[in-house]
Amino acid sequence: MIVTVTLNTSVDRVLAVPNFQVGSHTKGALVGTLPAGKGVNVSRCLSTLGYASRATGFVGEADERLFVESFVDTKVKPSFVTVSGATRLDTTVLDHVGRTETHIREEGFEVKARDLARLGRKLDELVSPGDLVVFCGSLPPGVTAAAFRELLGACKAQGAKAAVDSSGLALASAIKDGVFLVKPNLDEMSTLAGKRLSLWAEACVAADRLLNKVDVILVSLGPEGVLGVTREGCWRARCRVPQRDVVSTVGCGDALLAGYLADHVEGEPPSECLRLAVACGAACALTPLAGVIRMSDVRRFTREARVWAV
Repeated sequence: MIVTVTLNTSVDRVLAVPNFQVGSHTKGALVGTLPAGKGVNVSRCLSTLGYASRATGFVGEADERLFVESFVDTKVKPSFVTVSGATRLDTTVLDHVGRTETHIREEGFEVKARDLARLGRKLDELVSPGDLVVFCGSLPPGVTAAAFRELLGACKAQGAKAAVDSSGLALASAIKDGVFLVKPNLDEMSTLAGKRLSLWAEACVAADRLLNKVDVILVSLGPEGVLGVTREGCWRARCRVPQRDVVSTVGCGDALLAGYLADHVEGEPPSECLRLAVACGAACALTPLAGVIRMSDVRRFTREARVWAV
């Protein structure tokens, strides 16, 4: 079973505003409002791909029902821990005329020590030996790197594998303690390497040095695809999406991770996991809401994706 953990959930609000200009008064249309956060997005994509998952993490006490109801008739089993305060609101403004995306991210709740203790107990209930626990997103106020390491360690102590898609101290801590998978982008990989990496080949060499602590390193290259580095080798995968077809890039990395995990649990080799990964990331770019993909797009992009050893 895959368990996603989103410590800093959000409610995503997407507006369509043609010819959007800062400082002006203009009309827009609400595209949609959806419970989100990186792990939530991963669970939603996994469900579309036909895979069950459990979704946990923190949500503001007033928003629990919104999150739970969003997973009705899906393969996601929500089991969140409520905290005082509001879940942060993330607003995306899409301008299809100017071909721009503007993101406004609010700060939400602060996590208390008692909340962390409750989440620890929740993970004890949800996680079983052999599970894959995926920690996604930033650390909210109140969650230190030390607390994050404790959560990771508790899952590993139960015989689960841990994957981390985060940044900063959370990412560094995960690598230091050893996990199954991490998914840094090129900038984050540069920080880990201690030098600026401008080429994917440099990132491949830097990622290879982490294999004594991590089994799989996925280095996100944005529209240029992803690098996958394991002890079996290094691959690059890419799926081209014409710029005119891109609706929103929010959540594409989460969809990519979901695709990789889906094929991994089926026992597919890394190269095939990467193929589905970039197909899901490309499919997400065609929709306005994070973590929303269509299987028709996934199937098409799976056929079009390129994967090659480097």
